[in-house]
Amino acid sequence: MSRSAPLLLALLLLVPACDREARQRETTAVRPGTSTAMPPDTGSAPSSPAGTSPPAQPTSEPVTTDGDCRYLETTFVEQTVGQRIARTTYTATSHELLPGCTFYRPDGDPAVDITVTAFPTAVEAQTAAIGLGTPAANPVDDVGDGGVVLVTEDAAVLAVTVDATLLVVTVNQASSLQARALAVLVAPLLS
Repeated sequence: MSRSAPLLLALLLLVPACDREARQRETTAVRPGTSTAMPPDTGSAPSSPAGTSPPAQPTSEPVTTDGDCRYLETTFVEQTVGQRIARTTYTATSHELLPGCTFYRPDGDPAVDITVTAFPTAVEAQTAAIGLGTPAANPVDDVGDGGVVLVTEDAAVLAVTVDATLLVVTVNQASSLQARALAVLVAPLLS
């Protein structure tokens, strides 16, 4: 396990705490034919956006499956973070258009994790993004609707919003440049 795993877990656990009541109302869909080869991501599952009905087959857990990421090509991720990617998974959620993705190094540690969470309102999404920061976080105003980026000695976590959707990009490097480069490509796909 990498040294950044406890920090990443702590940061990802903050998101559900920001909107616990809304999360209790949400459900998660399991797509037919998917497997649970890996344990579910520690990221939270998004709720269905307003105006759409909930999935027909709810379950309490997201489903993580080996497969390509909808947002980014593996080769681009490898070039951006300067690490070989041996495996990619995606996590199906209650809103299948907003899956999460994780890119793993050959040693099994995550190199990049992308978590997408839909909130009932843009204000709630922005509050969650800002909540992922600490006084050490820097503002981000040039990706999506803005947010924060927190860089530690082991990782960079960039949290921005696009309308009522929270995008969190975590990179296992102490540089925000790679997280920003990935978020710039993913954010427009969420609107």
